[in-house]
Amino acid sequence: MRRVAPLLTVALLAGCGGGGKTSTGDEQAVRAVAQSYLDAVANRDWKAVCATRAPSEVAKFARVGGSCEKVFAALLRKQPVGLLKGARPGAVRIKGDVAGVDIDRKGQAGKAITLAAVRENGDWKLKDLPDGQVP
Repeated sequence: MRRVAPLLTVALLAGCGGGGKTSTGDEQAVRAVAQSYLDAVANRDWKAVCATRAPSEVAKFARVGGSCEKVFAALLRKQPVGLLKGARPGAVRIKGDVAGVDIDRKGQAGKAITLAAVRENGDWKLKDLPDGQVP
C-alpha cells in the first residue's frame, strides 16, 4: 500500500504481458476503460472506479485496505478530483498485454498524465505499473 498510494494520487491529480495483436478494437477498449475511470473518479463513484481496475489490483486492495472502494475513498477523500471532469483519453500505445493511455485535460497543453492498462482475462483494465513498464 505504501507504494500504491503515492502513485495513484500523482496519477489522479495531474504486469508485463505476452504477445498478441494490437488492433483498433484494443485501442478503443483502452480509451473506454480510461474514460470510465476518469468519469467515476470525478464523481467519487468508488464502486465504478474499482470496476475499471484489473482484478489482480482489486484483490490486492482488498487484502491491504479492506476493499478497493475503501482504498480509493481514503486516498482521494481530500483530493480535488473534480479537476478530472472534462479530461479525455488521448494517444494509446500498446505493447503485448500492456498499454499506456495519455490523458488530456481541458485547457492544459500536452498530456496531463498517463494511465496504464493491462489485458487480464481478455479484458483491458487499468492497473498501477512502474513507469518503465508502461509503453
